[in-house]
Amino acid sequence: GLGTGTLASYGRAGDQFRFYDINPQVVALANDPACFTYLRDSAATIETILGDARLQLERELAQSGPNRFDLLVLDAFSGDSVPAHLLTKEAFALYLRHLAPDGLIAVHISNRYLSFMPLMRAVMDEFALHGVLIYNDEDTDMLANSTEWAILSPALANLSEELLENDTAHEYPGSIRIWTDDYSNLFSLFE
Repeated sequence: GLGTGTLASYGRAGDQFRFYDINPQVVALANDPACFTYLRDSAATIETILGDARLQLERELAQSGPNRFDLLVLDAFSGDSVPAHLLTKEAFALYLRHLAPDGLIAVHISNRYLSFMPLMRAVMDEFALHGVLIYNDEDTDMLANSTEWAILSPALANLSEELLENDTAHEYPGSIRIWTDDYSNLFSLFE
């Protein structure tokens, strides 16, 4: 998800960022300099694709082949309406086809009600991915909420295999059944 486009602020000259967002109002707000300037101020080349990211990636794969992304960021799960179709076995198979050989998938899994870690473990197990959990504590002085990211890679074995094992903030069950286009279970993710 594009959100306000804050991720673009990390862009450097020569970088190319492609954002997918299904909501035209979000795209309009992120591009409105009276509201946000992250996209405009980025040193990277910015492209915004309107539509469901998974459907757009499927179209791109069929039309022009894999994108070979160095980094694919999934950031659509912090709200109370989870787009389950972006977290299925079929979706991750698509993401992996678009990934560069040494690329990373970063999944923003912060959520007040759900723990996505068991599902990330199932994805890792299914696709033999390496992973690491990045957890940042809440900082009330900076008005920052806590955040959780799962970083997954098919090729970078030097990524820590500590996803779940050394997270002291939470205790997670082992892997759950991987979601598919025909099966998802939000109840399995309640904390």
